[in-house]
Amino acid sequence: MAQMINPIGPIGPGNMGGSGQAQKAGSTSFKNVLARQLSDVNNLQLDAEKAVQQLATGETRNITEVMAAVEKADLAFRNLMAVRNKIIDAYKEVQQMRI
Repeated sequence: MAQMINPIGPIGPGNMGGSGQAQKAGSTSFKNVLARQLSDVNNLQLDAEKAVQQLATGETRNITEVMAAVEKADLAFRNLMAVRNKIIDAYKEVQQMRI
């Protein structure tokens, strides 16, 4: 029913993005990690919506599973928003740097 959110791997010199340097084979870029996390959160929200819909139509009576799906989607979304806010803060900080 619900998918697990994949953990973000360790950050190292090979997967930090870069200044025009080619990525090492097998490393993932920040863009790819963020896109995967967005997709995972979206899937969790779709699963929660489907579970609520099934409860409302009487297809399921297991309110515990429905509440777990909704809470999991909510937690994933809140974590995603926290990451977004940190990214925006970092961007603003970089903007204010003098060269």
